[in-house]
Amino acid sequence: MIDSLNISELPLIRFHALVQLDYTAGVLPVTFVDKNLDGLPEDFMRSDQFKSFPTVAKGAYQVYNAEKMHGLPLGVQVVGRRLEEEKVLEGMQIIETALHEQGSVFVNKVNL
Repeated sequence: MIDSLNISELPLIRFHALVQLDYTAGVLPVTFVDKNLDGLPEDFMRSDQFKSFPTVAKGAYQVYNAEKMHGLPLGVQVVGRRLEEEKVLEGMQIIETALHEQGSVFVNKVNL
């Protein structure tokens, strides 16, 4: 459940600094975490693939829990250079169009 996720457990994401440096950015929601599809294999943390990851990626995987994160939205962040809002919006439109063409449409589950 989303209620049981402790946000303080999540690592800081380094690319967040890009936005603080006055880069243009946009976030496009894509789907939701699905505990049945997105769980990691039992032995993933001992795999050669995991061992080859940089420290930041290892930190993210160590706190990832598909059960606890089930239902949280997943998105794509598009980052561009300073004052290139139009290019970022165009990139977001390209991603959205590609998702629509493959039959994937994001439907917000939040009722306001």
